[in-house]
Amino acid sequence: MPNKTYLIRLTPTSHFFFGAENTFGSGDIRNYLVRSRNYPQQSSLLGLLRFVLLQQAGLLKGASNGDALPDAATALIGAHSFQHENEAGYGIIRQLSPLFLQDKNGEKWLPAAFNKGLRLKQNTEAKAWLNYDAGDAWLLQKEVDGKWKSWSSKEDLEETYSHGSGTIYYPTSDDLPANSQPETGSAECWNNPVLFLAHEQVGIEKNLHGKTEDNAFYKQYSWRLRPGASFAFYATLEIADSEADNILPSKDIVSFGGERSLFKLEIEQQTAQFDALTAFSLPKSALPADHFAKLVLISDAWLPADAYQHCGFAVTRTTPFRFHNTATGETRQYDNLQRDPKSKDRHTPSLSERFTLLRRGSVLYARDGKLEALTKALEAQKAFRDIGYNYFVTVPESAPVL
Repeated sequence: MPNKTYLIRLTPTSHFFFGAENTFGSGDIRNYLVRSRNYPQQSSLLGLLRFVLLQQAGLLKGASNGDALPDAATALIGAHSFQHENEAGYGIIRQLSPLFLQDKNGEKWLPAAFNKGLRLKQNTEAKAWLNYDAGDAWLLQKEVDGKWKSWSSKEDLEETYSHGSGTIYYPTSDDLPANSQPETGSAECWNNPVLFLAHEQVGIEKNLHGKTEDNAFYKQYSWRLRPGASFAFYATLEIADSEADNILPSKDIVSFGGERSLFKLEIEQQTAQFDALTAFSLPKSALPADHFAKLVLISDAWLPADAYQHCGFAVTRTTPFRFHNTATGETRQYDNLQRDPKSKDRHTPSLSERFTLLRRGSVLYARDGKLEALTKALEAQKAFRDIGYNYFVTVPESAPVL
C-alpha cells in the first residue's frame, strides 16, 4: 500500500499549557508554581494523531462510557502508545517529523544551535576545562567587538529559533525588557523577535464542596504564540489512494495539552515525499562559527551511553521525558493515571520511567573520523526516530577558522 504524507498544523486559539516534570502534584506533595513547556513532546503529537484517526473513523463512540476500543482500532493506530523499544509501529502511522514552527507565510522556524556564533578552538595555553581528544585542550570563544574572547560556562545557553532567511527569534518574552514586550494582537508584535508570550494565572483551588483547601494557592505560567504562528509537523500514513482524502479531517478544533487547551487543527496532503520534506537545513547565522564536524539537534534526542564515545565535545542542555503507557483494546480509564512505571494494570494508563533527552539546539562534536558513527548512533534509535526524535542537521568539517 502506498504512503501518503500530510502537513499537520496546530494553531492555539488562546494560551496553552504543555505539562513537564514539575506538576501541581496531589496529596502531601503539592507545588505552588508550575510552568508550561514551550512545545509539546513528539509522543504527545503521536497520541493526538492516533486520537484524530480514531475519531474520524468513528471508533470512539463507546470510549466515554469506559468501553474498550473495538478490534478495528488496533489495525488503525497500533496495539499500544509510544514504547521506547517498539519497532512494531502504530497501525497505519509510519513516520512523524520533528515539530517545527510555521509563520503565516508558511515559512519554517527551526531551533538554532545553542552555541550559534561561538567557536571551538584549541587552547595553546592548556587552561581549558574540557578535553576534546586525548592530549588536546579546547575552549569555546565568542566574538566581542571584533575579537574572540573566552566564553564562560556560567553564561546561559540561549534557546533561539532560526528563520530560513537567517533571522534569529528569541523564544519567550522573558528574554526582553518589559517595555519591549508587545501585546499579542498588536501590529508591532511581528517586528519583535519573540515567538512565545507568557500568560500568568493565579488562583485558589477548591474541593468538590466548594471549600478552600490548605496549600490551595497556585501560580501557573502558560504561553501564547505570536499572531499567525503555528506548531506543525509532517506525518506519513500507509493507506490506499481511495482513502487518502478521508482518513483525516481537513479542519477541526481539538483539545491538546495538560490543560486541554484548544487548537485549530489543519491537515493538508503533500505531494512531496517525507524524506524530501524533512531534509531540514539551518542558515549560517544559526550555526557555530568553528570548522569542526558536528551535528546540531533540531529535535530532542535520546542516545545510549556508549554512543558518546563518538563525541569529543558537546554543548547541550537536557530535558526530562516520560510517556503514558496505554494498550489499545484494553485501556479504558483514560482519566486516571498510574504513576508507578511497574504497574501491571492495563485498564489504566501508566507513567513510564524517566528518560533524559538532549534538548533541541544541542551540538555534538564528532571525534576525528567519527561523524558517520555518531550519525548512525542517533538514527539507530528507531523507536524515537519514527515519531520525530533524534533529528539533526549535519555540519561537515570545513576550512579552519583563523
